[in-house]
Amino acid sequence: MAEDGIPEILAEQRLGHQVPGMRGLYAHASQQMREELTAALQARWEESLRERATVDPHSPVSLLDNLMAPFRSVPRGRDRGDEDPAA
Repeated sequence: MAEDGIPEILAEQRLGHQVPGMRGLYAHASQQMREELTAALQARWEESLRERATVDPHSPVSLLDNLMAPFRSVPRGRDRGDEDPAA
């Protein structure tokens, strides 16, 4: 979260930490902070799927395979040297 510039108060709340002292009493996470955190986490998730798809564009785990579908650059059946089934 630090790399994404997420405010420390939101990171601490998100991790379940009790924020001590005046900062814990007066600092609050805003809706905009939460939305920026959601966008940052979504971007990291999509990048991890993109990177995973470069290792192998398919997964034997159907849920992961479906999640990687938008990040594949090679159609199924052609990524492992298979001949084109339409040919």
